[in-house]
Amino acid sequence: MADQTPEGVVHQRMIPIKWPDNSAATPALYANNLLVQHDGNLAYLSFCQVNPQYFLGTAEERQKQLEQIESLPAVLVVKLVVPADSFRTMVEALQKQLAIIEEGKSHVDARITPTKS
Repeated sequence: MADQTPEGVVHQRMIPIKWPDNSAATPALYANNLLVQHDGNLAYLSFCQVNPQYFLGTAEERQKQLEQIESLPAVLVVKLVVPADSFRTMVEALQKQLAIIEEGKSHVDARITPTKS
């Protein structure tokens, strides 16, 4: 007997992601600070840039300027909202890349597609 698909049922299949061939068209943004928050099943990643303060004048003037600073402003570069399953996979990819960087190996791409659990 042939398999019959009930009416209205759509079969699932994995469709690969086509990664961009040339990412040079997308600007690279600089962030040196990260704020991570979560709400339910979503992670909120706020990538920020904090610039160093500079001081001018004599040593005494520079010391006074330093003492007057209460905080440094963080400029929001981009805020990403990521579902938990994708966030887990992204963290794994970042950990792999960090290990490669720390080993001093040459450039390696880590294009990891989130999988459904």
